[in-house]
Amino acid sequence: MDERIFDVSKPHSTKPDSTGRPIIVGHHPQMPDPMIRDHVPGHPATGDYHNQPSVPVVEPPVSMTKENPDISRAPTADDFMEPAKIKEHPDLSGPQVVTPTPQPAPQPTPPVQPLFHQVPGQTHSQPQQQAPWHPDHQLPISSHHGHHDNGGSRRKWPFFVVVLIILVAAAYAVIDSGLVSTSVKLPFHIFPQDKAAPPTSDQVAPTPASSTLPKGFSTYAVTAAELSFTYPTVWGEPAVTTDPGFSKRGGENKSDGTYAVLVNFATNKDVQLAITSSQLLPAVRSSLYYDFQRVCTGTADGKFYKGVLLFATTDGVDTPTTVSCNQGPLTDGTKLSDTSIVQLKTANQDGSALGDLYTLNLAGNDWPVLRVKDSTSANADNIKKLLDSVSI
Repeated sequence: MDERIFDVSKPHSTKPDSTGRPIIVGHHPQMPDPMIRDHVPGHPATGDYHNQPSVPVVEPPVSMTKENPDISRAPTADDFMEPAKIKEHPDLSGPQVVTPTPQPAPQPTPPVQPLFHQVPGQTHSQPQQQAPWHPDHQLPISSHHGHHDNGGSRRKWPFFVVVLIILVAAAYAVIDSGLVSTSVKLPFHIFPQDKAAPPTSDQVAPTPASSTLPKGFSTYAVTAAELSFTYPTVWGEPAVTTDPGFSKRGGENKSDGTYAVLVNFATNKDVQLAITSSQLLPAVRSSLYYDFQRVCTGTADGKFYKGVLLFATTDGVDTPTTVSCNQGPLTDGTKLSDTSIVQLKTANQDGSALGDLYTLNLAGNDWPVLRVKDSTSANADNIKKLLDSVSI
């Protein structure tokens, strides 16, 4: 093998480079490229150009000189590779004398120049610090796109359902036990219920006097008005009559309810009880003492007024609407209790004597008021006891 042909320097012939990498002295190809043609073919592969026959190209002779080498000869390694030139190095086997290199003298440090140009006699103001920037409003925290955490709500709804069931069961038990008075009818009962015997008729016979009743008094219950009271037994047995009422009064309409319940006594004809409805109108007639509703007190003057049931008329038919407490003030009213008053020596609408008139406001809405008439004014004490004993 020719020693001149190599890619890497021979060992111990050159000083190693600082990078420690091999020194590549050439990258020329050592074989000709077979894809390069040395001559132009006489017949091209494509068709005629403008239907003209191709004329062979005659190349002029070239002299074989150094400037024009013979290109037909295949190149050799001598044409591409040149031997690396080895630099001569001094002999390093013996001790060497090191000559110190003179160092340049240090240059003087230039004075420090101020950052800002200052004119004599003029003070320099410090730059104002800018306030940190804050957004006008807090930006919402954006959640990850397509990510929704519904695990918490799914875990909570069974707990809410259980709590709701417990609350409903507790409310049902409280209502069924009777701790809360309500009109709701339960489909079944958890606790035993007291069954009350239904009334047999509107008129109930007086019950005999008991230890809780005053001596000489009896109790009477008016089922039609859903109340009871005590009365002196010497007044005789009570008797009930009704005054017809109308939800539509006039024309061909007939009575469809009870407007007032009247209680008279068999022995004492001077005393009469009247319980008035607030839902129906009386028949067309002259006004009577029980044709009024509850008694109220004026907010401005503190006097007593009587209420009246108003009605609206359409095509000759009267229909009850609402109660208005605007009849008064009563000049002869005297307060007996928070719910009752008395009017002494009153008169009827026609001017005839009526007697003493006692009015008691009831708690019910259908039957809101009870009145007692004493035509002789001789039964005041017994009537006051009667009013105190009324229960609904």
